[in-house]
Amino acid sequence: MITPRLLTLQDMFSDRVHYEVPIYQRPYVWGEEEQWQPLWEDVNEIATRHLAGSDQLAHFLGAIVIELASAEPGRVKRYTVIDGQQRLTTLQILVAALRDAAESRDPSRVDEIGRLLHNEGRHTEGELRLKVSPSEHDRPAFRATIESNGASAEDGKEGISGARQFFSAKVAEWIDDAADEEKKSERLDALQDTLEGLLQVVAIQLDGTSDAQVIFETLNSRGADLTSLDLAKNALLQQAGREQDERAVADLHATHWQPTLGDADYWLEEVRQGRYTRERADLFLMHWLTMRTGKPPRVQRLFADFRRDVLRADPPPAAATVIVELGKYARIYRSFDSFDRDSVEGHFFWTLDQLDTTTLLPVAMLLFGATELNDERRRRALQALESWLVRRMILGATTQHYNRLLAALLSTLHEQEDLSDADKVIIEALRGFTNPTDTWPDDNAVRARLVEEPVYGWINQRRVRLLLDACEHQIAASNKTERIAIPAGLTIEHALPQNWRVNWRPSPSDDPEAADEERELHIHRLGNLTLVTQGLNSSLSDAPWSVKRVELAKRSQLLVNQRLCNHDEWNEALIDARGRELAGYVLASWPGPGADSFWSEGR
Repeated sequence: MITPRLLTLQDMFSDRVHYEVPIYQRPYVWGEEEQWQPLWEDVNEIATRHLAGSDQLAHFLGAIVIELASAEPGRVKRYTVIDGQQRLTTLQILVAALRDAAESRDPSRVDEIGRLLHNEGRHTEGELRLKVSPSEHDRPAFRATIESNGASAEDGKEGISGARQFFSAKVAEWIDDAADEEKKSERLDALQDTLEGLLQVVAIQLDGTSDAQVIFETLNSRGADLTSLDLAKNALLQQAGREQDERAVADLHATHWQPTLGDADYWLEEVRQGRYTRERADLFLMHWLTMRTGKPPRVQRLFADFRRDVLRADPPPAAATVIVELGKYARIYRSFDSFDRDSVEGHFFWTLDQLDTTTLLPVAMLLFGATELNDERRRRALQALESWLVRRMILGATTQHYNRLLAALLSTLHEQEDLSDADKVIIEALRGFTNPTDTWPDDNAVRARLVEEPVYGWINQRRVRLLLDACEHQIAASNKTERIAIPAGLTIEHALPQNWRVNWRPSPSDDPEAADEERELHIHRLGNLTLVTQGLNSSLSDAPWSVKRVELAKRSQLLVNQRLCNHDEWNEALIDARGRELAGYVLASWPGPGADSFWSEGR
């Protein structure tokens, strides 16, 4: 049964009550622009109208959902907050700001206001002294704010301390915006009346027979405050509470969720992956669901798919099992940022970023989660996946079927008894994509594309840089010299400039028109491209080769440039020759489906 009631703050907080936010709910995330300022503007307007004697002042703030936890005789009545913790926490901070203002202006009001913040009398030890206990992460800062005038709370512009400073400043400013002490007292009185009796919320109280999680989802699944991972967490811990005792649920949260998924700064950061810009928490859940089920979830219905494919699976898994698994893969997902660029793993994730794709992250998560798979085989599997992606990129192959191919690959991996030979399974699966739109391109196709066709303008500059970076690495390896880390800001330079007609007329020929056409065909080929700083790029511009060569040799330490500068002249034949050389480095960097010795022995 659901009992909705329209309550003022005095109705909610004057009795001996304690509203407790479960430990698994998200930290306090309200902020100034979207929540504090609009709330204060409402309070300001109501208090101003009340001061002027206006009628029809009550203001509705929204809904909270609570469930009675205990109501023992003589003790504080305890409620669990199902939804509305951000609102409840903020209202308490606003009342505390009023109390702080009264302490220096009219101390006789302090105890009266304090009764909306504290429980007094028997059985009010610890957290029960407070009317509200927010999420576990915020309790120390909240207690510091409520138990004193705020002087002991940490300074800051965000979170609990930020809210305290914001509302304390607004309340003080509003009261003191009066001509004399009598007017200030009237303003304090009007503000107290407003907070105690003119702000209203609908409190939806559950009696234990209603499904609190369904109500929670209904209120939040279409909002912007909670991520799909928040909804998943709440659903899992609610379910865990039905399967285990309270201490076991708390241990699950403390041991498996909080250490990996409790870092709000990391998981709530908005990041771009492929086509999506979403909070990292939801991107992780999307990749985990794909890995687990073998099919990408609907981005806009992420929690609904989690509920359907995980919570309501047949048979449904134990909530504790899912929580442990999510914690494990969250740790794996975070580790992807920590690999060195020059490692096989680090190069794989860097390449995904250069290609602007996250399609293969679910496969990578599965590989890193398979404890039976040794490091060498895992690296070989990553190299095969990277080669398949890069070679297809070079040929401009379609990416429209990647979700289908990903599902097929995951299905093949899930069919294995274990993943100890996942590299072999993946290599054979990629070789088995024989449809022209899905194939893993062989050496002949890639070499022809790189040597005989334009690259610049065909693929974007980040991807051209990816190819030249690989060439630099291969040259360093073949010379047994230390590789120079290529600075991030380098730009693509055409050795034979795009505006070649200024200083680069072809040698006289019997067919000048054909010569011009041939020169134009060579401009954007890989053999004519290199990397330089933006400043050097601008200064070289359309300069003749005699100038470019000297400046490149003097100002660039890249091996790919030093080799380029070995040539006394620069023309179409040399572009083709260098193109064949660089193509060889690219093929060595990403061996193809026919490289049997590589795939059987590793790098």
